[in-house]
Amino acid sequence: MAYEVRTAESFRVELLETLDYLTEELDSPGAAQNVTRRVGEVLRELEGMPESFPYVREGYLRLREYRKATVGNYLVLYRIAEYRAVIEGGSPVEHGEVGGIEGVVHVTHLFHASQEWTDLV
Repeated sequence: MAYEVRTAESFRVELLETLDYLTEELDSPGAAQNVTRRVGEVLRELEGMPESFPYVREGYLRLREYRKATVGNYLVLYRIAEYRAVIEGGSPVEHGEVGGIEGVVHVTHLFHASQEWTDLV
């Protein structure tokens, strides 16, 4: 089964700003295309195996169960929300399937690894 991947407005804005910076400021459209491709690969991977990336180790972000995927010099931050389904007879299903979806992955941010990103979340 799959997870539904939802991207937050903050992530989409940060991605566009990153691509603009790479294309306009650094005059590197190839780098922007590479970031776009690799971010797309990560988002597709999150649909099937969001647990494959590590938890963030830093403070309250770890307590809130944020995970991070590395895309070159960039970090994609996200959280997993799992559904619990009830099957016939009223038994709960741990990490169960609801309509073919196991849960939702909330992709919240894209940061350059050199940023003080823990203060920006």
